[in-house]
Amino acid sequence: LKVCNADYGENNWRGINELVLKDGFIISSIAKMNEYYLALAGDDRRHYTMCHEIGHGLGLPHSDEEYDNSDLGNCMDYTNNPKNNMRPDRSNFDDLMDLYGSIEEDNDGRGLLRGSDLKSKLTGIPEKIISQIDEVRLELLDDAEGTRNLESKQHSTRVWDLDDSYQFQISVLWDE
Repeated sequence: LKVCNADYGENNWRGINELVLKDGFIISSIAKMNEYYLALAGDDRRHYTMCHEIGHGLGLPHSDEEYDNSDLGNCMDYTNNPKNNMRPDRSNFDDLMDLYGSIEEDNDGRGLLRGSDLKSKLTGIPEKIISQIDEVRLELLDDAEGTRNLESKQHSTRVWDLDDSYQFQISVLWDE
């Protein structure tokens, strides 16, 4: 998981997360915070945006996709009140347990992985997959009009199926 912040310009997104998946496993994630919108934002907005995008980078889904209902109190909830949703909550940790399993101690006090079956780490993304990802980025992320075409919601997620069972997922947190 790589986390970046920079002035990415006037493109209507505060935060964005790009995932590369292989056979359902995250092999690469980049969370970007757009200082064009966040530089003058309050600490609550910045903290919420960072938590939200890192959550996507770990594989967390949205807890709720309605902005105007009661806040759920976690950073994966859509909200107009970031101060109420700046951290993960128990439901987010439960989702992580479902994805990755848990660490339990054995009789010798060593941590042993329990729960989900995890495949061995995948290393390297093939060049043809990187080229396909670059094409998607050029089409959508380098063009402010293109990013708006993802969806008209303030936050949206889209997944592209690539060759050889790879997937590329983009989650965007739009500026209000």
